[in-house]
Amino acid sequence: MADERAVRRAVAAHGPFVAAIYGGEIEPREGHYVAHNRWVDEPEWNHAGHLRVAAGELERRLDDIRRDLHAFGRAAAILLDPSSSPADLAVRLRDLGWVDSFRHSGLIWPQEKLPLKEVEWPAGAAREEMRSASREKPQDSPLPSMEAFASVFEASFAETAEGHLSAGYRSAFPASLRAGVAGVEVIHTLVRIDGEPAAIGSRAEGGGVAGLYNLGVAPRFRRLGLGGAITLHRVAAAQAGGAEVVYLLTEDPRVEASQIRRGFERAFELVGWTEAESPRS
Repeated sequence: MADERAVRRAVAAHGPFVAAIYGGEIEPREGHYVAHNRWVDEPEWNHAGHLRVAAGELERRLDDIRRDLHAFGRAAAILLDPSSSPADLAVRLRDLGWVDSFRHSGLIWPQEKLPLKEVEWPAGAAREEMRSASREKPQDSPLPSMEAFASVFEASFAETAEGHLSAGYRSAFPASLRAGVAGVEVIHTLVRIDGEPAAIGSRAEGGGVAGLYNLGVAPRFRRLGLGGAITLHRVAAAQAGGAEVVYLLTEDPRVEASQIRRGFERAFELVGWTEAESPRS
């Protein structure tokens, strides 16, 4: 079981990491932060996090969050760690009209554990990494590669997106390399097989923490071991870069099971609550 301090560091890093990976912005507020994104219109990327509410203040604070996010034309969402929230918070949120709409299972790579073996890539595999502008030597012209990255993203996740995969990702990924979030470096990994875009993975690093996101394999390249190869590559690269905590999030029980087999441990859960009515007219 991951230690409590590692969990707290992973939970705290998630909001800034998501903003950095998807070209969003994160702004501090009294007792919470607001993450908003002009490219991606899904509520998971336009939310308030780290909600800390004194007794009797919940309704006012939720109104503050609505106002903050509505100012960006976004439906409001909050992301909560149940282990550090009041026991009755879920009941109170439902009474105030909020809906429990998504859950992320948080997995952490045990700090004392190294990747068990060298990463084995399939025949014909070539890896390319695109780094955010905070690096001393960023990619000179990442756009063609980011187009390939986005094509694999769409092929990988459209089938699980419940009929909606925001078109804004094609703008969000290049924006994530240009804009950046203070203290966070983003690395997008693209793997081609015989020159054809086949698999992707992103990671964000900062403050001794690394978050792994966007593991995707195009349908025709599945069952070649690409998912495991990219996962272990990112773990090893993050550790080599000094990360003390390496984590990932997933909503898919199958992905969770496969990552546990690779060495991750289930460590925490994040619950997303969205307002019942959208502000869009």
